[in-house]
Amino acid sequence: MIKEFQRIILNEFIELKTSKFLLAVSGGIDSMVLANLFYKLKYNFEMAHCNFNLRGDDNIKDELLVKKFANQKEIKLSIKKFETLNYVESKKISIQIAARELRYQWFFDLMKTDKIKYLVTAHNLNDQFETILINISRGTGFDGITGMNYKSNKIFRPLISFTRSQIEKYAIENKVDWREDSSNLSNKYLRNFIRNNILKKWMKYDNDLFINFKTTVKNLNLAKDVLKNNLINWKKNNFKKNENFIIISTNELSKLNPLNFFLFELFKDYGFKNTKDLVNILESNSGKKLISDTHILLKDRNQLILQKKEKSQKNQFYWDGFSKDLSPLNLKIVKSDSYDRNHIVLDNDKLKFPLEIRKWKNGDYFYPDGIEGKKKVSKYYKDSKLNLFQKEAQWLLCSNNKIVWIVGLRGDRRFKFKSNSKNKIIIKCTV
Repeated sequence: MIKEFQRIILNEFIELKTSKFLLAVSGGIDSMVLANLFYKLKYNFEMAHCNFNLRGDDNIKDELLVKKFANQKEIKLSIKKFETLNYVESKKISIQIAARELRYQWFFDLMKTDKIKYLVTAHNLNDQFETILINISRGTGFDGITGMNYKSNKIFRPLISFTRSQIEKYAIENKVDWREDSSNLSNKYLRNFIRNNILKKWMKYDNDLFINFKTTVKNLNLAKDVLKNNLINWKKNNFKKNENFIIISTNELSKLNPLNFFLFELFKDYGFKNTKDLVNILESNSGKKLISDTHILLKDRNQLILQKKEKSQKNQFYWDGFSKDLSPLNLKIVKSDSYDRNHIVLDNDKLKFPLEIRKWKNGDYFYPDGIEGKKKVSKYYKDSKLNLFQKEAQWLLCSNNKIVWIVGLRGDRRFKFKSNSKNKIIIKCTV
């Protein structure tokens, strides 16, 4: 096994030859064998062990075993004890999800502190098989049916090609100590049920199960790569970046077939995974919105507009003419003879400082420079074909409750510097 393992490292995980990495070690057979392999091959790594305080004395014995190995081999070991049940209660999530969130958050914090690039875990081929069956049972797409990537987000899984029986054989032949997790015998959890009642029987029935399984996963990954490349090309041509958002033509989206499948694949990374909602917004009137944890998807005429959710911020600020960085806008008084949309020339005698910086309110109006009469700001936005995101992001510069400037778009002629004005002021704005 060690020769095959070394070949896999050199072909697939060459980064581990030259960079220190963090190895997650539970004390179970998989991670203890992996630690033994890396030690024998003289790799540069640290170890991390999680104690979730869920299994009483077993947690203590697991920790002692990992400590013993680390001390004997003179490998740096970090240990973290978690109050997992308290975390479960506060987050209202399952123990399995809680344990995953806690350990990976700690692993990445540890890597940042110790300046380590890669995390290595001991998932094996049996784990992969179980994971795919679990995903299928819950309904899944290409990502679920291909299981865990051998490399993903700086997480490496070099044992993913080895079966549990291969790992057990290596452990026995090389006298590797490990701890058995007694909870693995319980069928309370779906993974254990699959492992104890389905996989064991299947392996007895089909000696080539894992050989065929690896071939199938490999073929599915190749198909997934083809799809991924096609999606990348489609997005490159049709996801048009504009300011702080992305514009997608609904006409081009509607040409995709099968529509539900492609909508899911195109928008899942932005948190939109309900294909029924995606189809509905495609067919809806302007103004319809979908909101995920990270993004907002807006229907605007014949296009969808995708924007990342911004952190909540104040909608009102004041500027005295001297202070800097007191608002989302950087305003300053300048002396310049060259102007663009980021400059406005005003009659200083008509301004009352501090100037107010705020967002649009219902009923707002102004006297647009170059246009007769007054106009509602909402109508000006509509005529300028601003979408909802642009309207929400637009700032107004005001003096004594009157709009002076729709920043970067148009000024109010009441405050314009004219031939009979005596005191000129030029304000420059940068976002």
